[in-house]
Amino acid sequence: VNLPLPASVSGGVTSVGWSPDGNYIVSGNVDAMVCLWKHRGDRHDAAGHADGWVPVIVRKVHVGRVTTVAWSPDGKELLSAGEDPAACVWTQTALDGKETPVTLPHSDTAVEAACWAPESQRILTGSHDHLGRIWQASGDMWHLLADLRGHTAKITAVDWASSGDRVVTGGGDRTIRVWRAISSSRWDLMARLEGHTTVVSSVAWWPLGDWLASGSCDARTIVWQPNRSHPNQWEATSLSLAAVTRRPGTRVGIASPQRVRGHTGRGGGRGLR
Repeated sequence: VNLPLPASVSGGVTSVGWSPDGNYIVSGNVDAMVCLWKHRGDRHDAAGHADGWVPVIVRKVHVGRVTTVAWSPDGKELLSAGEDPAACVWTQTALDGKETPVTLPHSDTAVEAACWAPESQRILTGSHDHLGRIWQASGDMWHLLADLRGHTAKITAVDWASSGDRVVTGGGDRTIRVWRAISSSRWDLMARLEGHTTVVSSVAWWPLGDWLASGSCDARTIVWQPNRSHPNQWEATSLSLAAVTRRPGTRVGIASPQRVRGHTGRGGGRGLR
């Protein structure tokens, strides 16, 4: 099913997300627009919308390119962020078009990445001022809990562990940083992982445990796991596609992973060489 953008939207799509119940799709766009489609049956409706997907919100809430759209795990709220000094939380009332989204201000810096905590009550953002920020819901309002300081370039990727007590950030300084909650408002740097040779574009926790995956513009994916005997030391496995001769009948193969010890601690360390 192809969901054509409404006529008022002129830019390309930068990110998309499904609601947990599968009834909504949201997209963020280059021209700062957020578009929300609702599913109303597996057929073409009277207005000709493909397979019943109907645009219910088309709104410009950001100034620049939308960098992130993400549903809360409980499906009640939507998060969007863009190349402007704000992330926006869309409550159900905002999704119904009855009020504007709640804004999480970021001074004068663009927000490059954002994600939800597993319990849907906290948000992590990463921005061009090199800071990660953790926000906490309080009724209908949000307040800043903690700043994550350590990156020396913009933060370009974030993710929250399923355990709820750790987050990871990746940045333009080519590092990945793992943070651990000491209290609700204090987060300490647990590890700094070095292995990529250019900007870290994506990070993700393994849903079942402590492993991490990171991707970069250096065309590598690295899997990280903490050493069982020394939790502040992480082992890294670099994944890369093997060279393939494109002939009829040939198969794409995966090169043997490069096993390396990615030692790191609060003060620094060694990664892939």
